[in-house]
Amino acid sequence: MSIRHVQLFHPYSRSRSMDSVDTPGRPVANRFGGNGHFGLGVIFEAVNRTGFMLGAAHLAGAITFDGAHGSHGCEVPTAVQEVSLDPTSTRPWRNESPYRSVAESVWRPLETIRFGFRADCGPALLLDTDIQHIRGQFTVTADPHYNEGHFTSTEATFSLPGRAAVLQVLRLPDGTTGFGAGDLFIRRTGEGVGFDSLGAHVVSATVVQRTELPATAPVVEEHADEFTLRTTSAELTHWADGQNIPKGRRALFVRAQLSLATAAIRQRLQGAVDAAQAAQTQAAAAATTARTHLAAMQADPAHAADVRPAAADAHRAEGAERAATHDLAAAQSGYQRGLAGEHTRLARLLDCGRMRLVTTAQIRPASNAREAATACAALTNADQTEVSWVWLLDRYEVQVGLLYALGGESRFSSIASVATSRLDAR
Repeated sequence: MSIRHVQLFHPYSRSRSMDSVDTPGRPVANRFGGNGHFGLGVIFEAVNRTGFMLGAAHLAGAITFDGAHGSHGCEVPTAVQEVSLDPTSTRPWRNESPYRSVAESVWRPLETIRFGFRADCGPALLLDTDIQHIRGQFTVTADPHYNEGHFTSTEATFSLPGRAAVLQVLRLPDGTTGFGAGDLFIRRTGEGVGFDSLGAHVVSATVVQRTELPATAPVVEEHADEFTLRTTSAELTHWADGQNIPKGRRALFVRAQLSLATAAIRQRLQGAVDAAQAAQTQAAAAATTARTHLAAMQADPAHAADVRPAAADAHRAEGAERAATHDLAAAQSGYQRGLAGEHTRLARLLDCGRMRLVTTAQIRPASNAREAATACAALTNADQTEVSWVWLLDRYEVQVGLLYALGGESRFSSIASVATSRLDAR
């Protein structure tokens, strides 16, 4: 006997999808079977190698959640969905119960059967045990139809790390990456974040590549033009350790520094002033040359005929000088206006009031969105400012990352860590 598919259903799972028993490769959802509980979905295949015609196959086994503060077992259902392999059919897995065919309802020698179940494993309270391992051990038994005896298969097992129930970084066999908690699969999708499931991808929990979260929250650092966002801390406070936090909830505080590269802004804006200054200097020199030439023509009677053209040249040069002087003044005035305008434009690149938190349960707006927006607005008159966002989380909700818009472009940055995903049973 072998295990072909395993799903660890999370209490927050929306679809609780797993592979189909009779149509492998097709996900089957059970949207109304969770009730906020953990669950296991397992599919097996077994071959009758006894040489005997066997009766009904019976599944036996145990599922255990081993925690640092206790263990819990899930009851393995006695009623399982069972189908038999018919390699000659376009739909090879067929229900061959006695109601459909008495002759084919027995488990014949070398015949392959496929069967599966969904088990309820209890409420989210299991997370308070600090789950270390999730294990399953199973055998299938059957009795010969017309012979004495009792046959038991070799044991089939699976094992998942306890962190699989909380949050880990996952990589699917096709290369898709995201964050996983149970069957939840949270990943970047286009302009936002999608809540998916491993079952919807028909990927067993036992075949994904798992990577542990960093010990502490990663620093989020973003740059756009001369604007910089850099988080300085991400701290989770339990209701018993903080103030004004409702019982059973936790507060996540994310603090960041916003800054503008004012020297770079000045240098960029100074370019227009420098160009205007160079043009004015050149025009002034040309006007001086034209006036000197005119004076020389006026002083020499031999060049009386050249006086009028020289006067016209001097008039044009002086006009160009006045225009260049006006342009320089406008550039200098524009520099001051531009400096203020750039502060305002860059301060608006990040919509601080719409900084959202992606968790294993949902996408949450900050509870202090208005205050955060006000703090960020200070950047219009300063080179840097500090801002703090606060989110209230449910007891078993785990934060994944920040979702925000920078310069009109949607961004997602992970702040998930072991430190901020630890659960407190108080």
